[in-house]
Amino acid sequence: MTGSDDPDTSTRSLTNHLVRQRDNTNVWDYYKEYHGIGEGSIGTVSLVRRKKGTEGGSAYNGGNVVSVGCFGGVFACFGKTKKAPRSIEKSSDSGPSSRRRLAKKSSNRSSCHAEEYALKSIHLRLVERKYLDELRNEISVLRSLDHPNIVKAYEVYETRKNIYVLMEYCSGGDLYARVPFTESQVANVVSQMCSAITHMHKNGVVHRDLKVENIMFESRDPTARIKVLDFGLSKKFMPGASGVMTAWVGTVYTMAPQVLNGIYNSKADCWSIGVIAYLLLCDEKPFKGKKRNQVMQNIKKCRYDFKSPAWKKISKEAMEFVCSLLIYDQDERLSAADALNHPWLKRTQFPATETSAKAHAARMGSVRDNIMTYAKTSEFKRIAAVVVAHKSSPAEIAEMRKAFDKYDEKKDGVISMEEFKLALSEFKYSDEELNDMFSKMDVNKNGVILYTEFLAATLEMHGRVEEKRLAEAFDHIDDDDSGFISKANLIKLLGEKGSSIDKLLEEADKDGDGMISFEEFIVMFRNDNNLAAKEEFPESDVAESESDQD
Repeated sequence: MTGSDDPDTSTRSLTNHLVRQRDNTNVWDYYKEYHGIGEGSIGTVSLVRRKKGTEGGSAYNGGNVVSVGCFGGVFACFGKTKKAPRSIEKSSDSGPSSRRRLAKKSSNRSSCHAEEYALKSIHLRLVERKYLDELRNEISVLRSLDHPNIVKAYEVYETRKNIYVLMEYCSGGDLYARVPFTESQVANVVSQMCSAITHMHKNGVVHRDLKVENIMFESRDPTARIKVLDFGLSKKFMPGASGVMTAWVGTVYTMAPQVLNGIYNSKADCWSIGVIAYLLLCDEKPFKGKKRNQVMQNIKKCRYDFKSPAWKKISKEAMEFVCSLLIYDQDERLSAADALNHPWLKRTQFPATETSAKAHAARMGSVRDNIMTYAKTSEFKRIAAVVVAHKSSPAEIAEMRKAFDKYDEKKDGVISMEEFKLALSEFKYSDEELNDMFSKMDVNKNGVILYTEFLAATLEMHGRVEEKRLAEAFDHIDDDDSGFISKANLIKLLGEKGSSIDKLLEEADKDGDGMISFEEFIVMFRNDNNLAAKEEFPESDVAESESDQD
């Protein structure tokens, strides 16, 4: 993308930069390994936690001594610290300045439970080139996708000897961990899977290794959502093009006949969805055989049945759903988007997640208020909020995700203008107001509201964003770990040059030194939201209500 002064094109690459690249950096300086999770096709996966004292990165360790007090609910700063010379910043911890910094770090972090992550690693000297390509491909794919049922990546560490990918940890186990399922539970899982694959295919990505083992529950909660993961064998293609592939990749029991024959398209994933649905419904694989070759022949001939006793309790709609995907002709096979709209998934009553109609109404009203406030904040705050939302844990965004489900009427993982207007139709906004709100939420300017963009707009539904999340966002944007956000940092984050970047810098750089300190960043984030809320709700005492939380 070329530089532009047009503000509507200034942030289109933000989503692709939410995974931070850290080259020539030792991941073990920041994370501690607790135990192995397993071995994938391209390396090992470990459970890790952030080391104490490294949380927030450059927000706390890059020369920023933040002393922020609250008066009347609006952040006021005392004793602002200017940029220290690098020699001082790297000196030993001694003196009053260092003591203040350490005290600040301790007060902000001691009460926070260490979050867990999955760290996928590959030792370059031990693997063939093709496995390295798989890992690089997985990183590239994860950068391009933003969906509630697709695992998130956070950071990539690369040295001469190793590559590490820090990812969301799904603690609930794979689909096998919860068998047997009820038909309603299967429909719930398959619906989420179809939504994720629809999003992938619309963004030109074919998974090519969908299987029970690559779909995990994000937690042990009985109502936990699923996440699709392991994109090492995924393939990018141009949406709308023929997208013909020939590589013989994947796992045999979920391979489509065309994959075995060496010529296939994105609907190979849809066949895999059918296999998984069949397996979950009756706890058996559809294509059987004593030897691998027998299984492959049965797949090629599309030879399966519903003779297992388990199928006597399964609805005809569920069987029809399976048949519409396990069909040899790719042209006749349902796409992921069509499968998402199949009568079986439409009629099945998924487990209720609402406690009451009153709770739902309160949530949706809070969402609306947050969207209105968010639309009135500065562009820099909206960009920062997207980074914060990406860093947030499933527990922190649980309520916002329920709201996203209500807005996402088509269940394809994005919110269109039509869906947005439908969700807010009862509030009698004008088209101009709705168009403005939609435009402000569409930070990437691609014509839809992505999942993380929606979360960003509703972050403060249940109170102030924790400072640790703001510190993580600051550290992410401060790509060179200088302790300050510079013009160069913003250009790298957004892929843009021109006056739009200068304007963003000016929005938070209150002392005019051409850089944004963490102090300026946090004050911008807090004050910007307060001012917007006062403008939207002038009769409410926003400052007073906020002061109780500082």
